[in-house]
Amino acid sequence: MRKPLIALMLVLLLMTAFAAAAEENSLKFDQNINTLCEGETLQTVLNRTGEAAEGTVTYKSSDKKKATVDENGVVTGLSKGQVSITATVKGASRTYKAELAVVVYRKAETIEVNTGRLNLFEPTDPLIMNALGQQTELPVLIVPMNKDFELQANVLPAGASNRRTVMESADEAILQTKGARIRGVAAGETELTIANELSPEVNVRYRILVVKPVTKIKLTAENASVPVDGTMALSAEITPADAGFPYLSWKSTDESHAIVDDNGKVTGVKRGGGKVVATALDGSNARAEISVKVTQSASGIVLNSAELTIDTGKSHTLKATVLPENTNNKKVVWYSTDTSVAQVNANGRVTGVSVGTCEIICSSQDNPAVSASATVQVQQPVTKIVFDEKEASVYLGKTCVLSWSVEPANATNPAVRLTSSNENILTVSDDGTVTPVKHGEATVTATSTDGSNRKARIKVKVLQPVEGVHMEHTIAYIEPGEKASVRAVLEPSYASNHYMTWGSVNPDIVTVTGEKTTATITGQRNGYATIIGTTEDGGFQTSFTVNVGDWDSIVKFRSFDIGGKANPLIEVRNVGDVSISHITVQLTYYDENGDPYPINSKNGSNVINAVYRKTLAPGKTTSSENNWELVNYETPEEPFARVTAKLISYRLDGWTKNIRKKNQQTKTYNRSW
Repeated sequence: MRKPLIALMLVLLLMTAFAAAAEENSLKFDQNINTLCEGETLQTVLNRTGEAAEGTVTYKSSDKKKATVDENGVVTGLSKGQVSITATVKGASRTYKAELAVVVYRKAETIEVNTGRLNLFEPTDPLIMNALGQQTELPVLIVPMNKDFELQANVLPAGASNRRTVMESADEAILQTKGARIRGVAAGETELTIANELSPEVNVRYRILVVKPVTKIKLTAENASVPVDGTMALSAEITPADAGFPYLSWKSTDESHAIVDDNGKVTGVKRGGGKVVATALDGSNARAEISVKVTQSASGIVLNSAELTIDTGKSHTLKATVLPENTNNKKVVWYSTDTSVAQVNANGRVTGVSVGTCEIICSSQDNPAVSASATVQVQQPVTKIVFDEKEASVYLGKTCVLSWSVEPANATNPAVRLTSSNENILTVSDDGTVTPVKHGEATVTATSTDGSNRKARIKVKVLQPVEGVHMEHTIAYIEPGEKASVRAVLEPSYASNHYMTWGSVNPDIVTVTGEKTTATITGQRNGYATIIGTTEDGGFQTSFTVNVGDWDSIVKFRSFDIGGKANPLIEVRNVGDVSISHITVQLTYYDENGDPYPINSKNGSNVINAVYRKTLAPGKTTSSENNWELVNYETPEEPFARVTAKLISYRLDGWTKNIRKKNQQTKTYNRSW
């Protein structure tokens, strides 16, 4: 037993010796000095003994983003977190190290407090200045008695290391605190401090006013409604009468229709309805509301006519538009400034009484200051317009003036407006001057301008003056005792005046009669005569020659037959001493009973003409059937019995000589059965 015991004692002695040696050579940080805030510095404390006390110490930070350390062991906090600071000393026999865990805190900077439904006031607020017993520079918090309220304190920044707060009342007899809750226990004033637990210097302080609370609010309005842009005062009755802070906040539930100020004065914004809510400012949550009706008053009136002209005894209705469109009351009141001139009824119907002028006034029923007026002129209307002439005419290149009269003579406005039915023919001015444009006819209408719409009309002819004249033929061929018509052609052909005078230079050979462009000549004896025609308009003259002689007998029938295909075969001889053309033979067809045989393709009659259009010289005879043109001839389907050929005319120098009936030569063809 003694040997083990001795061995154990030796071990203990050796350990003690080693421990004593270690105590003599040590390097240690004071572990109690190990915290600082961001932006602050910390002087570390390093204990050195024995060999570790010799030599230079070097310091090192494990995270230089969180904290740095200088050669003197001074740590600077940079960012929230924990960092290890290492101190190193190189001794003669070995290297000594020591470590210190340093915590860098993020400091609280400010505190935000949400007071909930408790109202916070500036100390300069007039309501507060009247309520406080003594003035303060702190914000004032109104707290109603005997109610608990929670204040939510928020420490900033959000990353602060310690965000806990401590709440303290300066007078627990007035205001009690418990955790985050407060309770007013007696009316009076005190102070409340909310501070950061780690940094008490970061705090929020309030002046507390504990008051007897409002329990009821009753609102009344001075009017049933408020107009747009108008105002109305609301009154509030507060219970109890001795409430400690009897003030209210006002709010409109729909500010698009009405707004309310801090004194309960309502201003109408737009027609409609809404509510106004009054809430006690003492935090008691007492509130009341009242319905508000906003009406739109008339702001203007527009009449459909600013000026009105009516006849005596006649009526016209004025229409009023009340603005704006959403006006509540659109009723209007009408009156006349002179009822002896015009009267107006409740519907705006104006009736003319006598000639004169007055004003018709229309005003808003609920806002008489808003009105509009129309000037009314009562007139004696035109009842009739009469032109002095039934028709009028004017030659191109000239003008004429129309005249008219208006009835009655005392018409207020006798003026008329003249219009042309066709300004391509003529134009007319209001003084009655007609200016022709081209030949033709148009109607001029006179219309009253007083609104009576009376009219009168007159036809006006624009005449084309004669600018010259010539004969349709230069020579005529007639027999003694024969009558023929000759025609003069006016220049232009549409000249308006067709009247002419006619005369014969040799009335013993030819006489002439006629009043217009067509004249009748009568042969008296053989010979030549000159006929002269003179226009009534312009006195233009024209003349032609008449040859009186035996002209019916210069053509002779030689033969007449019906050839193959039922074609007529006609031979006529010119026995005169002049060339002729357009010899015409009339053919009449009959059937075996002597009744007309239809042969004319145009009118279905039994008569056609055969015309020899070539020129036939003196002494010559028509010989070829192909030279005769059968006008409107329809080839017969059945045989006819008889055809009569009658020589009726020819043409000489452009003159068609119609052979007188007594001198017309006739030949007959009878069919052989």
